[in-house]
Amino acid sequence: MPYVLCAGVYVGLFCLQSDEIADSIASFAQLDDKRPLLVLLDIPEQKKYVHPAETITEETIKQLAADFKSGSVSMVPLRG
Repeated sequence: MPYVLCAGVYVGLFCLQSDEIADSIASFAQLDDKRPLLVLLDIPEQKKYVHPAETITEETIKQLAADFKSGSVSMVPLRG
């Protein structure tokens, strides 16, 4: 998985397509089938944030990383 420095936060980027790995991650995180989907997964803290954007751009990702760094992203439990 490639990591990039975005707004002072290292972000791992990957694209979920319809395959066994993607299906496993989506199932584990209890994600819906909507695509495109921008999600923050904080596995150690067992939290997630699903961004409401219909279109994902470089600016959307940068803003989400900045919001995460500032603590203004409302994370929810990863499961349940």
